[in-house]
Amino acid sequence: MATELNFTKSAIEALPYPEQGRVSYKDSGARASVKGLVLRVGQQSKTFYLEKKVNGTKRRVRIATYPYPIEQARQRAQNLIAAFNDGIDPNQEKKAARAKGLSLQEVFSQYLDHASNRAKKPIRETTRRNYERSFAIHFSADTPKPKPNGKRYTKPARGWAGKAAKSLDSSMVESWYSKASKYSVSSANSAVRCLGAAYAHQIEISRKQQSGEFIYNPFAGIQMVEEKPRAGYLEPDQIATWLSAVDELQSPITRDYLKLVLFTGMRRREAASLRWDQIDIKRRIIRLDSVDTKNGKPIDIPMSDYMLELIGNRNKGNTTDFVFPGTGRSGHIEEPKKAVASVNDRAGTSVTVHDLRRSFSNLAIWQCEIPDAMRKALMNHAPDKNDVTARHYTALPIDQKRKYQQRITDKLLELGGIDWTDKKVVQLEAVK
Repeated sequence: MATELNFTKSAIEALPYPEQGRVSYKDSGARASVKGLVLRVGQQSKTFYLEKKVNGTKRRVRIATYPYPIEQARQRAQNLIAAFNDGIDPNQEKKAARAKGLSLQEVFSQYLDHASNRAKKPIRETTRRNYERSFAIHFSADTPKPKPNGKRYTKPARGWAGKAAKSLDSSMVESWYSKASKYSVSSANSAVRCLGAAYAHQIEISRKQQSGEFIYNPFAGIQMVEEKPRAGYLEPDQIATWLSAVDELQSPITRDYLKLVLFTGMRRREAASLRWDQIDIKRRIIRLDSVDTKNGKPIDIPMSDYMLELIGNRNKGNTTDFVFPGTGRSGHIEEPKKAVASVNDRAGTSVTVHDLRRSFSNLAIWQCEIPDAMRKALMNHAPDKNDVTARHYTALPIDQKRKYQQRITDKLLELGGIDWTDKKVVQLEAVK
């Protein structure tokens, strides 16, 4: 007999695993609860099912294993109920699909759902979007738009999304890659990496279920073309004109965002999503936890006097959680490509937002003579495992790091022709 339970994250995570057998709980007690949605708790997992009587016979359809989102489990249960009411047996459809085999699209989609919701190191939303874009470019039936130079992709794998995944072999994939990489090395490599992981995921499922459905990965072992390393940055004699062009931008949010990246060397997305609760005014630092950084390493970024003034001006009239608010779904600024293009046009430069981080790095080494270990510590670059010096610098007190950060700021102001000697730091006690 199933026990009634209001399915919430805290309630489900508090459920103990039984020493033997399984214990069932049915969704109940909330307006969003779905009749027939059941959570079966085994010795190692908690799995959502839909249980429904059809013509007097109890049917059970597996939905997903927790931590699959509860809202999605409820929606999936409602869809299954509608299918049963229309005379469709989802289990029979699953059997028919297994006989035919999963399509490449299904293998890809299942992996993305798994990778996005797994407990350990789920992929970022930006990574998911990049994978989806690469998959659409190479395997959908749509014809991609031509590049600005008029070059149109002949799409050697057109329509592969609907093909049975087991029908692909290494020779087909190699033939596709040799042509795809000539169109776009980065998107072709992205597709290889993602689909290689997607096939590996299906192989692991087949091994656990002992089904033998997937035993071969056609994307494994593909010799990918090495991508050209990004090398853009501001030369010292370009900084003054670039900063001047930034000051001509109409949006103060964009102006300050670009300056923050250049003056701190922060990663563009970490700077764009910066929240006020990450600003520690008392210690004059930007504090990023492990969940906030690309490499999963927490960092305290010291703020120079100039950056403290910039953040202070941003705080005037603040009404949002973000230092650089935006109008999109994220609530914060996204990469301002049009603004950057406008700045480059005025300044005669050709840098991206990420190139500003590289400019900070180059300035630290060649203009400020900052030790490489300290540069890595300021930029949250992981030190080499055997680099004892780097580990030592990473552990330095924040005030020691601030001296180096201030040295870089002073050099940027000097190169930018900015006289800041008479400025006073804005007080930011109001920041929470």
